[in-house]
Amino acid sequence: MSKYPQWLKLLTEPQKPKAINLSILQKIAYLVVVILLCGCAGSQVSLGPPGEVPVDNQLTGKWVQISGVTSDSSISMTVYRFNDYEYLLEYVMNSETLLIRAFTTSIEGILFANVQCIGCDDDDDYIFFRYFLSEEGILKVRPVRTEYYQDPLFKSSQDLFHFIKDHLEDDKIYENEAQFRRAN
Repeated sequence: MSKYPQWLKLLTEPQKPKAINLSILQKIAYLVVVILLCGCAGSQVSLGPPGEVPVDNQLTGKWVQISGVTSDSSISMTVYRFNDYEYLLEYVMNSETLLIRAFTTSIEGILFANVQCIGCDDDDDYIFFRYFLSEEGILKVRPVRTEYYQDPLFKSSQDLFHFIKDHLEDDKIYENEAQFRRAN
C-alpha cells in the first residue's frame, strides 16, 4: 500500500483512459489540497493574528461542494468551532481527510480565512481564502493565488495584509470560486 493518498497518485502518474475526468474546479481543489498537504507553497506569516474576528456560528456544520463536482467525486468539509476565534475543519475529498486550523482576518469588511494544515508537514505555512456566505446560504470561497504571497515575499503579517488590502478587487490574485451548500 502506497504511503501517498490516491488522489495525489492520480496527479503525479499517467492515467489510463477513463481513469478520472476532472473539471477545472476539481483540479484547482486538488491543487489546493496538495498545497495544504505538502506545506510547500504557503506563507510563514498570517494576514493577522487569531483573535480579531470571532467565530461565525453560521459557518459551523457540514458543507458539500456544489461547483465543479462530478458524479464520481465528492468534496465536503465540516467546520467546528475550536474556540471563540478559531475553527477546526475536516476537509474530505473522496476518501481522503485533512484536518485544518483556520481563523478569520477582515480586510475592509472582506473576510479571509488564514488556513494551516494540521499534521501535514513540519512547517506551519498559511494559505489564504477569501470567503462570503450569501443570503441564499451558499458559502463562496476563492483561494488567493500562492504566487502572490509565497515565501519569501512577505516577512511580516503587516506587509502581507497591506498587499492584499491594496489588491482586494484585483481578480488576478484569486483562483476560481468554489461554492458549498449545507449538507442535508
